[in-house]
Amino acid sequence: MKRLKSSFICMVIIVMTACSLQGNSYDDTSQIPKSLLVQKLKIQNENKEFTTYEPVNLETAKEVLPFLYRTPNKLPFKYVDPKVTIDVLKNIQDQEKIKVSTTFSSKDGIGESLVYEVTNYNFTLDLIIKNQTYDKKLKINGQEAYFSQYNESSGRLQWRDEDTEISLEYNNLSKGNVQKELVKVAKYLTN
Repeated sequence: MKRLKSSFICMVIIVMTACSLQGNSYDDTSQIPKSLLVQKLKIQNENKEFTTYEPVNLETAKEVLPFLYRTPNKLPFKYVDPKVTIDVLKNIQDQEKIKVSTTFSSKDGIGESLVYEVTNYNFTLDLIIKNQTYDKKLKINGQEAYFSQYNESSGRLQWRDEDTEISLEYNNLSKGNVQKELVKVAKYLTN
């Protein structure tokens, strides 16, 4: 009887440990919610066309979004803790249309920043391709990407990955190689 009791206690401890280690990892994509978990968000602005939620941290964004939200794990500058803004378009019949914007701003206040946007619908990429308003076509992690140079210190890189459209906009007042930095950041997107 003691042996059975000990075995049961050990089994409970093992199961509880395994559950606690699982956390919010996206290795198992079944943990991604089917729709936006609005109960964890507060409305900042709402009108007939869209709802904007109050900014949240990266961890909360990953918990509430109904798609895989990869974030850059390496940037060309040191940044303050970013906040994530989530917008949901209304009156759309086929799916929940969500735009997620994250701004990484430099710690030193010089003005270097990266805006990372992800949508689960066609936002602007189709128009850019159709109107050929990009400067260069590249490959990012096996996907076609489109680079647009705004001036010598800023530019944008856009592409599709699975069911999302991704955009990285980099502003660098030191006038470095914007395209090179955007490609590096894109390659460092992780779960």
